[in-house]
Amino acid sequence: MHWAKRNREKKAWHELVYFAWAQAGKPTFKKASVRFTYYFKDLRLRDKDNYQGKWLLDGLKGHAFADDNYKCVDLEKSNFEYDKDNPHTVITIQECE
Repeated sequence: MHWAKRNREKKAWHELVYFAWAQAGKPTFKKASVRFTYYFKDLRLRDKDNYQGKWLLDGLKGHAFADDNYKCVDLEKSNFEYDKDNPHTVITIQECE
């Protein structure tokens, strides 16, 4: 992907994640456990390493948690699900103990 298009996509994802975080009441976490659940419109096989949520975490960095490094975020295994009529992504964030 061309760098300019990639930057536009990244900015759009950051804005979407920020808006969802604000709608959720702007919760903050000292150390967060984060899990992504991706709902796809089809059952094609996908490589999990392509869905680590980097842009999603970057959109929450400095808002929901201070940084997205290992001291602030534990990234759980992503889940892949099927929803033909409503493909979407769910981000679950909980405080680590």
